[in-house]
Amino acid sequence: MMKSDIRTILRDIQAAARIGHIESLWAALDQLQAIPQVGGNHPLDETFLNQVILPVGKAVSRTRTSKSALRPLVNHPLAAYRAVAGAALVTRFLDGTDQTSPKDLNGLAQDPREDVRQAVLLAAIQNADANPEKVDELYIAWQQSGATRVQALAYQILPYLPGEAALEKVYAFRESLQDHPAEVRKTLSNVLCTLGANGQSQAVFEILTYWADQDEPDYNAVARSLSKPWAACCPEQSLEILTRLAEKAGAKKRIRKALQNLSRNGAEEQVKDVLENWRNAENPNLRAAGNDEKLNL
Repeated sequence: MMKSDIRTILRDIQAAARIGHIESLWAALDQLQAIPQVGGNHPLDETFLNQVILPVGKAVSRTRTSKSALRPLVNHPLAAYRAVAGAALVTRFLDGTDQTSPKDLNGLAQDPREDVRQAVLLAAIQNADANPEKVDELYIAWQQSGATRVQALAYQILPYLPGEAALEKVYAFRESLQDHPAEVRKTLSNVLCTLGANGQSQAVFEILTYWADQDEPDYNAVARSLSKPWAACCPEQSLEILTRLAEKAGAKKRIRKALQNLSRNGAEEQVKDVLENWRNAENPNLRAAGNDEKLNL
């Protein structure tokens, strides 16, 4: 389908939303099924979510339809419509419309389709600057959920909260990392990467050092956080943490990736020096990591 055709569909939906006649809106929304990704129920990438789903969700949010009137979208068999419902309800919650609450988003926030959950997240973080208190409220509600998928969404909001508030919330997990499911720990690692890249590197290093010093550290979570370019800003600190991990874990894929990241991003000589030290160490795990044959520098 041509981009011009998609723009026409968007204009029709936005016009129907402005008029506010529910049947006209449903008729306009039906046109989305002419888009192959929607009609075929295919995975929706972030570009499509930003260019199509979020504008449609925002238009729907501004109609005078009640929350109950949106139920056909919330329960629609096609993921794109559920994504639209998620974007619309998040926007209404942030705008304080129709007494919309985080509870109204529970089903969509744990939708089996990742793209639906991503639409909910994008709608929240793109309005974070204008509504920081409401976004924080959303974070608290999702973080307290018993559903792993909903908790993961909460943690993905963290980098978009004001820096000090985000760090304060991350510190709350400092001593309880192992209590969380693997999906949540992975999300927290990605959050630390974002915070490190946004000028909070020293606070992030403090948290990673604490995690690395545990008797049985989650080396995947720690090394994943050091596998992005931000970690090369302070190669000595990054390599010190990786050394603590390697002492306990030996040669591991995640540690290898972190070393390769540092080498690619300007710390090649420092990495070579550390590997030489590992090879000559008394600790057998360090020697194994230093002689990792799969390490490609």
